Amino acid sequence: MPRSLALPCNHPRCPNRKPCPLHTKSTTDQQRGNSTERGYGYQWQQMRLIILRREPICQDPFRTGCKAPATQADHIIPKWAGGTDSIENGEGLCESDHGLKTRIEQGIIFEHATSEIPTLCTVYGNTVTLYSSENAPSYAVSIKEWPHLIESIQLTGRIA
Repeated sequence: MPRSLALPCNHPRCPNRKPCPLHTKSTTDQQRGNSTERGYGYQWQQMRLIILRREPICQDPFRTGCKAPATQADHIIPKWAGGTDSIENGEGLCESDHGLKTRIEQGIIFEHATSEIPTLCTVYGNTVTLYSSENAPSYAVSIKEWPHLIESIQLTGRIA
């Protein structure tokens, strides 16, 4: 009995046949789960809309002068590091800055010096220590500043 031909890839204008090596979900993507399974359900989607309405222009976390439209609602302190889905922990970023910030976060250690919601931080090397306004040292800065300070240290070796 003759074998049937492989079907074409579902992706528009892709010349490959199934299973397409370019457009097949990887095992990592399958293990990652969908957005709801990762904690970004209905409540986060509503918060995302509020954040993007509040900040329609990128908040420029690296102080490069970015004025691109904000398309990503970002957790200033990532969820995996104890960040919450609160409006205070959200900011609008362009896709480029969001991707860079996410990659930098993967090499950062977040330490919590308080059990309260942090508003200030200090940066030493790749460690960001989070404080509430009541227990922060005098040299602590807004939590929104940590990406800029981390990048300054990585580029110059010292805090800008």
